[in-house]
Amino acid sequence: MKEKSASRSAFVNLHVLLLLVLLLADAFPAMFVTAAQVNRCGEFGHQPNDRIDGGAVKATEAASSLPTTPCPALRAYISNFFDVVTVIDTSNDTIVTTINTGFEPFGVAVKPDGTRVYVANNGENTVSVIDTSNNTVVATVAVGTSPLGVALKPDGSRAYVTNRGNNSVSVIDTSNNTVVATVVVPSPYGVAVNPDGTRAYVSDHDAGTFSVIDTSTNTVIATVMVGTSPQGVAVKPDGARAYVANTGSSTVAVIDTSSNTVVNTIPVGSFPDGVAVKPDGTRLYVVNNIGNTVSVIDTTNNTVVATVPVGTAPNGVAVTPDGTRAYVANYLDNTVSVIDTTNNTVIDTVTLVDSPVGFGDFIGTVPCGSPTATPTATPTPSVTPTSTPSATATPTPTVTATATATATPTPTSRPRATPRQRPTPHPRPTPL
Repeated sequence: MKEKSASRSAFVNLHVLLLLVLLLADAFPAMFVTAAQVNRCGEFGHQPNDRIDGGAVKATEAASSLPTTPCPALRAYISNFFDVVTVIDTSNDTIVTTINTGFEPFGVAVKPDGTRVYVANNGENTVSVIDTSNNTVVATVAVGTSPLGVALKPDGSRAYVTNRGNNSVSVIDTSNNTVVATVVVPSPYGVAVNPDGTRAYVSDHDAGTFSVIDTSTNTVIATVMVGTSPQGVAVKPDGARAYVANTGSSTVAVIDTSSNTVVNTIPVGSFPDGVAVKPDGTRLYVVNNIGNTVSVIDTTNNTVVATVPVGTAPNGVAVTPDGTRAYVANYLDNTVSVIDTTNNTVIDTVTLVDSPVGFGDFIGTVPCGSPTATPTATPTPSVTPTSTPSATATPTPTVTATATATATPTPTSRPRATPRQRPTPHPRPTPL
């Protein structure tokens, strides 16, 4: 009799508990579902339509809805001189996240397969290696003094970093992120690698020259006089021409790479800095740092065909793989100008954290990968009451009384001991 009474009491208690669970689930569904999910490109996003069925989460349906943005995804990784890289989704020109890097990040290069981004930290003599699947720094490589530019071989096997402070170029093996060679070059600034990966071209700022490095031997095989204070470097997709922005003489030198000679000099705006070539090779984009413009050059006849006003003190420029957009980092007004290359007009402006530099080939296609997090849930078991209670005691479900709110992570900048005055990205000589 006591056993029947105890069984009946347990049955009643169980039903009361289940009723309470269902009431709680109806009133507070957030207690039973974790709404933050991570898509396959490593970005965080809320799923407002998580399916709830009587307080229970359909986990398989939630998992199937993980990718919320297109994969692979096109991203711009823009260095901000105060210790972060801003990631922009170029499909809608919105900021995805910011990534803490080393001190004073400057040059940026995206690995051709899109899995890694290399960032030269000018203020701490290192290169940060970013994993694009989760936008975190996975390695820090010690290089020379005051690194500025960085470029990768087309096969992604080597990164070349210009160290202006100690007149060298560091060669990084990207398979293990170690420096495997150091090449002596006078006051190196910008760097680019030709399409077949056999040559690295380096602007020698103080010397007014252009160094050609044989990447098989890591030796300088030619030095070319180009102009005053050369900085940005770009190579045509067919490898036949290299372009160097001469900041001190407000010109762009055109170099025939077969003979390593200057075949043309193009006048542009005041203090040209970063340069980028359209993927089809028909246009060259040159940012004029003091002129606050971008010069658009027709590479078939080496003439300026358009001048585009952008933000204040543009420093770097990169073009999307399809050639339809050029992104310009404007250092002094903390913006990125987006240029439609079909009509050479600014169609969007993105506001960044602080002091965007964006020096180098900072746009790349990020591949799809495994989610960096999986959705979790505390499902409510579905129970069908019966008139005859089971002899086996049903375990009491665990109810989480306090919901755990999972929010989109907000990156935080590292604390600084003392505020720093905003520097100019490089010394500005008087334009000639």
